[in-house]
Amino acid sequence: MMSVDVQPLSLAHIPALMALEKRAFAPSVCEDQAIYEQRIALFEAGNLGFFHDQRLIGFFCSELWGYQQSYEKDRFALSHSPGLFHCSLGTELYISSFAVDANQRTVLRGKKAFSLAMEYIQKRVAIQSAVLVVSEKWEAAKALYRWWGFTEIGSLEKGLGDDTALIMRCESLS
Repeated sequence: MMSVDVQPLSLAHIPALMALEKRAFAPSVCEDQAIYEQRIALFEAGNLGFFHDQRLIGFFCSELWGYQQSYEKDRFALSHSPGLFHCSLGTELYISSFAVDANQRTVLRGKKAFSLAMEYIQKRVAIQSAVLVVSEKWEAAKALYRWWGFTEIGSLEKGLGDDTALIMRCESLS
C-alpha cells in the first residue's frame, strides 16, 4: 500500500467529502452537507480524512456520545443534528459514516482505513465503546465490523433508505 495520511477534516474538505459520499452511497443514504459541517466543528478528532498525494480518498465521521445501554431508534436517523447528542466527555463513539473511494482501493483498503481511524481516535479520546448502523445488505462492511469485534444489538426498519439497518456495537475499546 502507498502512503496515506490521516488527519482531521476541515470545512475546506467539505466539497471533496460530499463528492466522495455521492460516489460511495445511494442518494437515499447520503447526509446533508450541513450535518458534516456540524460534526467537524463539534468533534475534530473524530472526523477524519484519508489523504493520498494531498487528495481526499476516504473519510471517517463520528460523534462522541455519553454511553447508554440502548438508545431511542430515532437517534440513529440520517442527518440528525450532531449537537443534540454530542458529549465532550462521552465514552461511546458513534460512527456515522465511513467510506473509501472505490477507485483508490489499491492505495487504501477498508479494513486498513477503519483501523487507522480507530487508532487515531483512541490516542486522543478515552472511548470505551463504539456503535454504528450498517445496511443488512452490505456484507463486506458487516464483515469488517465483526472483525473489529462489533456485534448486532438491534435493527432499524428502513434505517438506511429502504434497507433495514443493523445497529452494531463494540464494547472492548478501552
